[in-house]
Amino acid sequence: MTAPKWLLPAIGGVGALTVLGAVALTRRSGTQWLPAIASGSGKTRTESSWSPSPPRPGRVLLIGDSIGAHGGFVRVLDEALSQHEFQNEAVVGYSTGRMLAVAEQHIRPNAYSEIIIEGDLNDGDRTSNWTKSNLRRLYQMARDAGARVVAVSSTPWRGYVRWNQAGQDRQDEVRQWIMSGADGLIDVAVNVYDAIEDPARPGHVNPAYEARDHLHLNSAGQRAMGEAILAQAYPSS
Repeated sequence: MTAPKWLLPAIGGVGALTVLGAVALTRRSGTQWLPAIASGSGKTRTESSWSPSPPRPGRVLLIGDSIGAHGGFVRVLDEALSQHEFQNEAVVGYSTGRMLAVAEQHIRPNAYSEIIIEGDLNDGDRTSNWTKSNLRRLYQMARDAGARVVAVSSTPWRGYVRWNQAGQDRQDEVRQWIMSGADGLIDVAVNVYDAIEDPARPGHVNPAYEARDHLHLNSAGQRAMGEAILAQAYPSS
């Protein structure tokens, strides 16, 4: 398969999950990607308790934050999954609440065979219950539209200038909830946290994978994230 052409976000911006820029990527036809509308500590290891449901070749929608908007891990999926066509609607700086607006704009009955939902770090000081409530609504919307629901955990962020223990605790609780099945609302749970984490420093991004802000991922980190999603959500591919 010919590798897709990419338009990567420019470096810039401030605040949680904004440094990688403000351009989401959307495939319009073939392998051409074009810019979409942009908008501005220890832990418990968690593992999925069930086998992933099989993939359904077709259109795949991604809803997420700047980790997804960078596009690198989506390119890994695109290169490996020739029977899938990806539409990336991840937006820099989006919380789970704002991700709901993206879902309402794009999710329609039978429009997508699969919907990937990633990211919750921009929920900031919100409670874990607030985050889980928004994710429940996202997952339910995807299910009601007839899509296979792939839930991807957020990534490590200890060392980032805005890291705090309360935020870490919220993230850990939400990640464990996702990996336990998210109240039966998802088909696949993907734990990218463990794939990206520094084994020598729990809660930190592996130095080989991190950008300078200790939050976002470099190209190797995006590839590692994509390979983790492939292994857990598309094991036979």
